[in-house]
Amino acid sequence: MFLEKQCDTLLMLYMFRLFLVYSWFFSASAVLFFLFILRPFDLRNALLWCRVVPPLARWILNVEYEVRNHERMKLYHPCIFIANHQHTLDLLIFAETLVAPTTALGKKELKYIPFYGWLFWLSGQILIDRSNREKAIKSVDIAADFLKEKNASIWVFPEGTRSQGKGLGLFKKGAFYLAVKSQRPIVPLVTNTVHTTLNFNKWRPGKVVIEVLEPISSVGYTETELPQLMELSRNKMLEHIALLDQELLNTNPSTR
Repeated sequence: MFLEKQCDTLLMLYMFRLFLVYSWFFSASAVLFFLFILRPFDLRNALLWCRVVPPLARWILNVEYEVRNHERMKLYHPCIFIANHQHTLDLLIFAETLVAPTTALGKKELKYIPFYGWLFWLSGQILIDRSNREKAIKSVDIAADFLKEKNASIWVFPEGTRSQGKGLGLFKKGAFYLAVKSQRPIVPLVTNTVHTTLNFNKWRPGKVVIEVLEPISSVGYTETELPQLMELSRNKMLEHIALLDQELLNTNPSTR
């Protein structure tokens, strides 16, 4: 009976935390929306959101947070950043690693999501129509021009959608076509698998580590060689995700 009550209490703690996080997420985004209208499509908007919203959200979740090799993001900027995409919380996890100026590739459907999607659009992010191949290629071409003209990096989740604990998904071509077209390096970022290394039913759920990997050169690759570049990038990310998972499970075995 005691254990059942304890489990119920911990579950309530988790749900209460999520309620606070999403309440903060949407209320802060609603306020920022009106600020973004005053300077629409300005890349500084994304940086402002990243500096305002995630810190309090992560404090509420009480997750320990570490970024490794962050200096690489500035050293190889401008470039194409790619990262594994697991959960809605990725927005909070990766946000503070952002270096300016950086824009992102996202699916056009995002702009229909109240507040967050509108903020994404008003922050000057590049929206892709994946249902139309010709329009999708045109959007990536625009991103390549943007990278060169604005000296801005591009952020892409190459899986295209959240994996929800199923492991690193297959990659879509957009980020790699962009890298080859612009001849800029790909800089992967990986995090541990939150579904197995974090336990939100605990007061201290565990640790999230973001590791910025060594850049992968796109020089010499052609469009016909995109599959090789994609496989190389994905294998490097898989290797480092596995290492992070093993490290954190060894240091916090109660999350198993």
